[in-house]
Amino acid sequence: MSIIETLTRLQFIEGKKYDTLKRREETLTTLREMSLQYGQILKDKEKKLHEFHKLETELKDFELHIDALKDKIKSTKDLLFSGKITSSKEILNLDHELDILKKQVIDLEDKELLVMETMELETKKILGMEEKVKNKLNQIKEQEDSIPVWKDEDEASIEALKLLLPPDLLAEFYQLFKTKGGVAVASLVEGLHCGGCGVAIPVKQQKIAQKGELVRCESCHRLLYRS
Repeated sequence: MSIIETLTRLQFIEGKKYDTLKRREETLTTLREMSLQYGQILKDKEKKLHEFHKLETELKDFELHIDALKDKIKSTKDLLFSGKITSSKEILNLDHELDILKKQVIDLEDKELLVMETMELETKKILGMEEKVKNKLNQIKEQEDSIPVWKDEDEASIEALKLLLPPDLLAEFYQLFKTKGGVAVASLVEGLHCGGCGVAIPVKQQKIAQKGELVRCESCHRLLYRS
């Protein structure tokens, strides 16, 4: 295997390794974030359930109070229409009391309805968020399962290729790989331009590349070869 073939093969495998490990790390980071978010939602849900327990007690108190008021309204009506009350003043007082009692019932029923609507809205909101995050977690786990596992034999291939290259060239390759977005080695486009940055290559360098030797781009410093 020539030096050019070794370098391009090494770049391909290192690129594959970088992409695989990067995808896995990004997925695991997202998974951790979503797990924390899911945990917080469960805590919020538990807190809401505790609040709902208090609201349910409040609703029961409303119902008892409303029932008591309705009983009082009934007894007041019975008294009013019993014929036992003859004084117009007493009749007016009873009418007024009935109006007050009815208003109290309406106010309590409005409050009861508001509490029930609040509970329903909050329940839907929390369950919706819980379901959404849970689905997202499942999607991320599926993505994680789809990421190829970086195997020991792949790493062994990299080490074997390294042994075929001079130490100084190997060091130069990895420095470029790190700083040039994983593209340390590029082919000459039509034998004229750098495949990495597109800059025109001097004629002297083109002739060297035509002999099958590596040249370096004077602009981006990538290792170039004639494909």
